[in-house]
Amino acid sequence: ELGLAGYRGTDLTAENIGTRNFNGLPTIKIEQHDDSDEIIVRYYEDQWISGTTPQLKEVRFYTNDDYLWRREGNDYARTVAKGVESVKVAYWLNKYGTRIPLLSNLDRTVARGLVIKLKFKDRGEELFTVAFQNQQRN
Repeated sequence: ELGLAGYRGTDLTAENIGTRNFNGLPTIKIEQHDDSDEIIVRYYEDQWISGTTPQLKEVRFYTNDDYLWRREGNDYARTVAKGVESVKVAYWLNKYGTRIPLLSNLDRTVARGLVIKLKFKDRGEELFTVAFQNQQRN
């Protein structure tokens, strides 16, 4: 889902582009905290829905009580993985794969991915790279 940040659908045309914007909200946002970050991703879902109109999704990923959680909109949170103490975004990546520091004023249009560090309860830390495959700007 992180890779879907900014996705607006396969049928995006001039007629419907105005109905599929993000109302000035970032398509991916990081809320940094001392212990663990919260990652928020926004995209339009056009495959796993009933009907034919894509739906705006806002999904949050965070840790609590040694679990990685996923919460969509106002729905109940669901666990993604057990034994995860923290999730931290290490840095953004640009289109060349070069690191971009985590700055609050970063122009998100240059970001093409990010690197996430998961700290596991029993086995240390691991880095995961996520590419934004569906960049469709407003």
